[in-house]
Amino acid sequence: MFVPDLLHEFELGVWKSIFKHLMRILYAQGNDSIQVLNKRYRSITPFGCGTIRRFHSNASAMKKLAARDFEDLLQCAIPVFDGLLGAPHDKVICELLFELATWHGLAKLRLHTETTVISLEHSTSRLGVEIRKFEEKTCSAFNTFDLPSEDAARARHQAKNLGAKGKTASGRASKRKPRQFNMETYKLHALGHYVEAIRRFGPSDGFSTQTGEAEHQKVKRFYKRASKCDYTRGIAKQSHREREFRKINEREMLRDALDSVPNPSSRNEDALPAIAPEVHHYMSHETKNKIDLSKWLRTNKNDPACKNFINKLKNHLLNRILGLEYDGDECNFTPSERNHVIIKNNSIYTHKVIQVNYTTYDIRRAQDFFNLATGNSYFMVLGCENEARKDPHPYWYGRIIGNYHAEVIYTGAQSRSLEPQIMEFLWVRWLGRDPSDNYRDGWTTRQLPRIGFVSYEDEAAFGFLNPILILRGVHLIPCFSLGRTKDLLPKPSLCRLPHEKDEDWDMFYVNIFVDRDMFMRFRGGGVGHKSFQGAIKKFCDDRWPNEKKDTRQQAEPEPSAPDDMPVDIIEESEDVTPKNIPTRPGSCEVDIELPDNVDEDPVDSASEPEQDLEEMQSGDELDGSRGSESDAEVDEGEQVIQSEIQDDDGLEYFADF
Repeated sequence: MFVPDLLHEFELGVWKSIFKHLMRILYAQGNDSIQVLNKRYRSITPFGCGTIRRFHSNASAMKKLAARDFEDLLQCAIPVFDGLLGAPHDKVICELLFELATWHGLAKLRLHTETTVISLEHSTSRLGVEIRKFEEKTCSAFNTFDLPSEDAARARHQAKNLGAKGKTASGRASKRKPRQFNMETYKLHALGHYVEAIRRFGPSDGFSTQTGEAEHQKVKRFYKRASKCDYTRGIAKQSHREREFRKINEREMLRDALDSVPNPSSRNEDALPAIAPEVHHYMSHETKNKIDLSKWLRTNKNDPACKNFINKLKNHLLNRILGLEYDGDECNFTPSERNHVIIKNNSIYTHKVIQVNYTTYDIRRAQDFFNLATGNSYFMVLGCENEARKDPHPYWYGRIIGNYHAEVIYTGAQSRSLEPQIMEFLWVRWLGRDPSDNYRDGWTTRQLPRIGFVSYEDEAAFGFLNPILILRGVHLIPCFSLGRTKDLLPKPSLCRLPHEKDEDWDMFYVNIFVDRDMFMRFRGGGVGHKSFQGAIKKFCDDRWPNEKKDTRQQAEPEPSAPDDMPVDIIEESEDVTPKNIPTRPGSCEVDIELPDNVDEDPVDSASEPEQDLEEMQSGDELDGSRGSESDAEVDEGEQVIQSEIQDDDGLEYFADF
């Protein structure tokens, strides 16, 4: 049985052809649209460990791009194309890009439930509608021609053919060839086969050619170092050496694991040690980067970010020491109460990097790095807004200005010891949602969440946060069409990087398509996101009406998985579960319990109707399938593919594809 090939059919097929035609439209429009697009792509900051790479300065040329590069272009495309063509084409293109990214995110999930498969099925139908709308309304409005690279390639091909015939090419420039958007391709038609393939064979990464294509890099690397006279033998020798080196490395790692673990403070902070998956975060406790608060505050007394720095810091520390519930707004203690909090040597210690572990939607542990030097320091936390807001948002966002730890002594009446305790805290600049009434984000509106920095005049613009509240890092892309502004913070400040030139982007788009885990955090229903599933119910409810009415997902059990935040990492003196949260960022309590028992009986594959099996064997359901009738025969046991997942507590969970 042949299966779809997402890498070649979508990333290097459908999406590449659409992106190419968008370039033709920008060339047809004229002015400096192509230069603006290249500049916008180049301005997007990288994210994660290779998740989003730095784009080339000439992204429109598409030179030497692999499938992963086209994937990055799609995931960041909406803010880049926003405002380039003007009404009404802007809306058509942005809705098309949103649906393309939605389909791509659903198709590449590593763990499916019945709900996600149904969502992919409906997304496929919507994608077809959007592509036809794009062809009818936008493509027909522009006279498009081949790109300069396509013209150059055709000229080289013609010169080569003439040279083979003993002729020379004329010096006259060839006439530009018109090129229209072509929907009559097999790759576009094959998008309708992915739902059935996932139901029968499991998630698409199980039958994707991406794994095999990645091995090409290894062979090419070996070939460069091999003798061209007998490159087969040279490649085999290098492959053998690599296996031997891997075995030696494994033995050394095992030996080091048996030895005593070195103290992290003796390591170089830039080379952070590996941390256990169950630990929420890691921050160095080195004391070489010391900040004397008295001198530092005198130096930065005119910085709006440093206003009431000591009072806010002591309020935050005292709130945690007393075990008060974090409600997003630190209790405003009296001066006498704050005097009981003593910061040893009146000094705090700063660090460049903090690592945060989190549980992904498919119950794996992953890690985010926040590096203040690179600007990759945006984060998201669970938040609850007051009931006065009509459309509350489940998350709050911020930017880390500084990672600190300090030795704190509490001398109040409730003090149990006068020994200093190390406390970690983050100095953050908060971002708020777009206050305009004419912008509404969501799945049905096909618009990304839009946020911006809180004005410096607001008391809640800067504050402190317990690192344990961070869910994970977030990728923010500037809203290029709105430009930059100095109104949010008119003075030079420590909270900006040097290259930002004392300006802020007016708004940012939250890139919900940056990876599959982020996609599921904004879609809802992730098995590994059970700990805050109730808080993001808004996303689950924000579905298309025909998708919510689909009766096939009513029998699906509630997603169950271990909590995202291990209990053993929360100190006894800290209660980070808020109850009454006002309008400032924080975290909220979500009471979701694991099911008492989970059905461990696998789904009986014989329950599938025999008629469906006969139809699949006859090939009537898959129009244009690439195989004979004998190739389509499937055993009964392959009608239902199960994914069995076992967590640390021994509970088993099943997802039917």
